[in-house]
Amino acid sequence: MRKTGVSKGGKKVVEQDFGGGLLLSEGRQNFCSFAPNAQIGYVASSLWGTLIVSVILFPLILILPLTLTLTLFYSVFSLRKFIFILEKRNLLVRRGIIKYSYSLIPYENIQDIHVTQTFVERLFGMWSVTVFTATIGGGAVSIPALDKTDAEKLKDALFTKMKEAKNVTD
Repeated sequence: MRKTGVSKGGKKVVEQDFGGGLLLSEGRQNFCSFAPNAQIGYVASSLWGTLIVSVILFPLILILPLTLTLTLFYSVFSLRKFIFILEKRNLLVRRGIIKYSYSLIPYENIQDIHVTQTFVERLFGMWSVTVFTATIGGGAVSIPALDKTDAEKLKDALFTKMKEAKNVTD
């Protein structure tokens, strides 16, 4: 139902019942005249994806080169500080930049030695030697970034020292 009347300012007012309530109009025919704030809401809702990108992802995009640079320097520096030594009775592995971590593995505690290659190592032609020990925590020490021949030589040297320590003959 539609009713027409005059407002206090002398303008023509149209009241129209849409079933859910009355909609008042002062003779304007577009939607923005009925709800002037609806335009702001519509624009804000349509820009929601842009807001997410600009508020959340844009700072990440700015931080990404810094993060990649820091990660590169950290990786190179930590690899330079990584040390492994085949001693007479033990394998000594030291790693860390700020806090050093030492692992001293007696050869008789070595259970298995694996030469592995992850996807990233495969891209660069590198290998890792992982030494598994007989500890409660399932200890394993990995020696990364070796080429294939060095990884095989290290594995053979560790097997030889392990057999000598356990008095195993072929």
